[in-house]
Amino acid sequence: MTYFGNYFIIYYRVGEDMKNGFTLVELLVVIVIIGLISTIAYPSVMGIINASKDRAYESQKLIVEKAAKEWGVEHTANLPDSGSCCVSVTDLVSEGYIENEAVNPKGGMLGGYVEIKLESNQYVYAYVNECTPSCLK
Repeated sequence: MTYFGNYFIIYYRVGEDMKNGFTLVELLVVIVIIGLISTIAYPSVMGIINASKDRAYESQKLIVEKAAKEWGVEHTANLPDSGSCCVSVTDLVSEGYIENEAVNPKGGMLGGYVEIKLESNQYVYAYVNECTPSCLK
């Protein structure tokens, strides 16, 4: 080897760096592979999260309906002989049938009411998400 001033030092440093690190192409390939994996995985993960939120929402609705049934047991005079009556989630919370504010897993608070109907000599409880003032006391 011949020494050509600073050229030998530059060549030597580049050769040493190539032995100890990764090339730009190798790093770009890794970044592209990680991007592809995340692009494929993101919709699946979001689908799982949304499905769990839906199941949690259904569970919250059942809890509210159960609380309304407990309310109905203690307020039999308020239950309808025909037609329907309503009890709001706010009333269930304020009267202690639900311990905490009902949180909607999809965001915000769980509002609305439970409609109580008499069908075939049996009371049917159904949660309704929208709040209509006409049926609430």
